[in-house]
Amino acid sequence: MPSTAVSSSAAMKMVLWCTPSIGWMKVNMDDSVNSNYAVCGELFRDYLSMFHAEIMALILDMELAHRKNWYYLWLESDSLNVLRAFEDMNVVPWDLRNRWSNCCT
Repeated sequence: MPSTAVSSSAAMKMVLWCTPSIGWMKVNMDDSVNSNYAVCGELFRDYLSMFHAEIMALILDMELAHRKNWYYLWLESDSLNVLRAFEDMNVVPWDLRNRWSNCCT
């Protein structure tokens, strides 16, 4: 049976995520591959709020799906505020409302 004990030589390091400076976009990406499938993802974040970034990510996803002619989407989010944006456009940041509206029509 494989051991689940952590090696005494393993070191833990605290890493803090920082928002990028104004004018910069931070991109985090990762992938996972096995013999049956491959998946990748990325997170784009600017200096604005987390909610702004979550709405922007959803907009980018819907715009990509439209370009690829993927019209049946299953969107998931752990943000109640993002989900509320489907019911009330007023929760969407003003600078994203036109793109949001285009995605939802």
